[in-house]
Parts: sequence; C-alpha cells; structure tokens
Amino acid sequence: MGDDLVVKRSLAAVVCGLVCLAWPALSLAQSPIRGLRAERFDVNLTLLPDGSVDVRETVIFRFTEKTFSEVERVLSMDRRDGIIDVRASLDGRPLPEGRGDDQVRLQPGRRSLRVTWQFPKTIDQSRTFTLEYRAMNVLATTNGRAEFEWTVLPSRHRYGIDQARVEWRVPVEAIRVEPTMLDDPRWTSGALSDGWMATRDGIGVNETVVLRDGFQASTLALAVPAWQTHADRARQMAPSFIVGAMTLLVMAAGVVGMTRFRYPPQKIDRAVILPAAADSLAPALGTAVAGGTAGAGMPQMQATLLDLVRRGIVEIREVAVGKKNYTLTMSAAQGLRPHEQVLTDALWLQMKQGTIDLAKARGHLVKAIPAFRRAVASELRAAGFVDAERAAAAKGMRTAGVVVTVLGIAGMVIFGVVFGHLGDLPLLVPGAVVASGILFLIAGLTMPVLSQSGAVAAAAWRARKRVLRTAARTPADLEPWWAVAAGFGLAGTLAKAGGGPAWLSHLSDSSSAMTAILIATTVHSSVGGGGGGVGGAGGSSSAH
Repeated sequence: MGDDLVVKRSLAAVVCGLVCLAWPALSLAQSPIRGLRAERFDVNLTLLPDGSVDVRETVIFRFTEKTFSEVERVLSMDRRDGIIDVRASLDGRPLPEGRGDDQVRLQPGRRSLRVTWQFPKTIDQSRTFTLEYRAMNVLATTNGRAEFEWTVLPSRHRYGIDQARVEWRVPVEAIRVEPTMLDDPRWTSGALSDGWMATRDGIGVNETVVLRDGFQASTLALAVPAWQTHADRARQMAPSFIVGAMTLLVMAAGVVGMTRFRYPPQKIDRAVILPAAADSLAPALGTAVAGGTAGAGMPQMQATLLDLVRRGIVEIREVAVGKKNYTLTMSAAQGLRPHEQVLTDALWLQMKQGTIDLAKARGHLVKAIPAFRRAVASELRAAGFVDAERAAAAKGMRTAGVVVTVLGIAGMVIFGVVFGHLGDLPLLVPGAVVASGILFLIAGLTMPVLSQSGAVAAAAWRARKRVLRTAARTPADLEPWWAVAAGFGLAGTLAKAGGGPAWLSHLSDSSSAMTAILIATTVHSSVGGGGGGVGGAGGSSSAH
C-alpha cells in the first residue's frame, strides 16, 4: 500500500533518528525488532465509484522486553492522487492532532504522509492502532478497463505478524473483467456477503502480498488519474532521459580516456630496477613516490615520526614501567627537511616543557596532514620526481570533478522539483552528471604524475616494499626499515614477526611501544519508481 509502519522506543527516539541518517544503518533494516510482534494486521478496502478507496487498517501490537511510546506509519503517494480524511485511533479512541501523549502527529510531504501515534510508555501489553483515510483516484484506466493494484502489507516490516486479514468491497454496479486475486498462494481467500476476503497466519519479516482486480471502466464514474498521466508521460520521455544520461557518461569517459592517453604511465625497464637503498630518500618521500601519484598521508607521517625517533630528534619515553603509556619529548629542532619540520612544529607548539602525551599527539598530527602533504609534494617536485604538466592535468581533473559533482547534485534538486511528478527516471540525467564528476575525481586522484626519474624511483621503492613483505614473513635485519615499513603500512606486521627496533630497546617492551606509536598516529574511520509500478510500494518498518 506504499506504507511504512514504524514503532519507536521513546528513550531512544533521538539517537535512532541520528543513526538512521547514516547509510550503514540501512543494513539493519532486515533484522527483526526485539520485543515487537503484530498479533493482528487487518486491512479493509472499499472501492468508491469515482475510483478512490476508503481504507481502514487495524494493527494490534504486542510490546514486550522494552518500552515503546510511538507508532509511526508512512503513507506513500504512489499510484494515488492524494490522501484525505485521515483519522487515527488508539484502542478504539479517536486521537486529536498534537504532539503530546494520546495524540496523533500528521506530517505531510511531497511523496508521503507520516502519521505518528504518541502514547505513554508501554511494555508487556497489547495495544490497537487504527488508521482510516481515503486514497484518491487509485484505479488505472486502460482500453476500457479499470485496473486495481494494492500492496496490502509493508514490504519491509521488521516484525512478524501472527494473523493478517484483508477485506475488499466494490460497488454493486462495478462489473469485473477478471477475478480478484493475490500474488501469494499461501493466503486463503473466501467470499463475504458484501465482498471478498483473504487471511493468512504466521507472516514473517518483510513478507507482503499484492491484491489485484479489474473492472469495466464504463461501470464506474472514473476520470484518468493524474498519477497515471504522469506515468505515461514518464514512459514517453524515458528514452530521452536515458539517452541524455548515457551521452553524458560517454562524454565523461571520453574526456578521461583522452587525458589518460595523453599522459600514460612512464615506461621503465623493471628488469634492471633494484630495491631502494635505506638512505636514498626520506621514508616519507620514498613511500609517497612509490604510489605513483606522489600523494602523502598519515602512513607517511608515521614513517617520519619513527625516523625522527630513530635519529634521536624525537624521544619516546615510558610513563611507568608495564603501563604501556608513552610520551614524546624533543627540543626545538633545526636543519630538518620541510615535511619533517611540519611534523615537529605540530608537536612542539603543543608540548609542555618539551613533552606531550603520545595519545594526545595524534589529534595535532591529524590537523597537520594538509601542510605535511603539501611539503612532501613540494620536495618531490624539487627533486624532479613530479612532471609539472602531468601534475597540472591531474589537478585540473580533480577540480573539474568537484565542480561537476556539485553541479550534478544541484541538478538533482532542480530536476526533482521540475520533474518530480514523473517519478525518479528524470534523475538519471543529473545522476549521470554526478557520476561524471566522480569519474573525473577518480581519474585525477589516480593519474600518474611522475617524471621519468620519478617512475624509476617509484619502481625501486615498490621493489623495496616487496622485500619488506618477505621480511615480515621471515624476520631478518629490519633495523633500517622500520620507518619505511610504516610508510608502506607494514610496520604492524613486522612488529608481530620480529619484535621492536633496537632504538626502542630502552623501553620495557619495544614491540608494544611500536604498536602504541602506530595506533596513536592512525586515522580511524567508522561507519557510523515510476508511477506505473505496483500500487503503493511496500515501504519499510522498524522499531527502536
């Protein structure tokens, strides 16, 4: 019926609302809700001569295990010209509109109407929720036929239903051209004195059913519904939207293809490439150039910090033996490389008497990443490892990607307003613009920007990475390579395989100290239809 049925726990309403904004929360939509069960779900449908349908829905919820204080239902506007005469009852008592207990809240939208029952906290109790409304102009007219389609239960409901019943009544003057039917044979149908009914017991999570019927249009006082006109128009315009979207995507792919053809990766003879020597480049520069895009991030900052500790510029100290709490200590350093100076400045400005807690240092290092990245890129350009023309082309591609993506998002809003009545198909055009922008961004981020000498250096450092992977499996003399391993993301594996470096041997557990440095300098991230479709898409249901 295009309706969503949601039950909310009052104590968690705000939290759930925020969590539901995150995409990963959608992955939970299929799991059953603890403490919620529908004992009955009854739907009464009455067809009116003008093609509208009077709807009465009654759901008896059993609340257990936790308290609930809201029931919410979202009525979709799909395959109907509107919803009027909305009335809600709780345990047989009509509820006035408002925002307090024993009141109902109505929130109309462009594509839906949200109905929320509000009641005192309830647990270990059954309550009956009734919703009545009229769905306008539901029947579609085609070649003298009037066709009816209705999704009886929400297609995504996160609770089981013990027993469901649907009753269907039509005007006596309506002449059927096909029998009433459900698309699920597990329902048992039968006749009523004034209509038709069907029942089913034991309905699982997300199970639904579609009711279909057909009549001679001439036996009803019908007008062509607006939603059907829009759906027909959308089908007529579909080729234009699809061709437009495909054209934009092909053009974007062509631009990316021509740019990559103009700036292919540098060709080198890998047969003569030897693994990079320990001091041929600073660890941050060597591991950055190995990626081919000269990009630097937190791994390169890790590598720089470890290299400074190895060289004695930064000292790591143990707060208390066996506690695995550490501090960083240093004096004002001079004569450092630009990217090293960025890191030491980020620490020095926050130190008290030349000392800072290792855990607190992480936030300051994260803030310094943009400046650190710029310093690394500048040093690689100065060394002749970055081709200026290639770098400019990559930057231009990234800039174009941002601009095109923003324009595409704006286009989706505009198309939604102008063509929203035609469904989602028109959004293919601005969607293609967004996809083109993302394609430009990916191309700009992955475009090879290295010069010939830079490509040779990158190959040598990639060879060194392969050697370090082997060393991680069969520990060898790793002392010169801990910082480099961090830049490649291998330090943690090396620490497990071969313990900690000798320059941390003054600590009680050098391996734990190495792990603490890696953890403190790691950025963590948490994850946090068209009008012609089946009448009333099932929607979703959940409880919190």
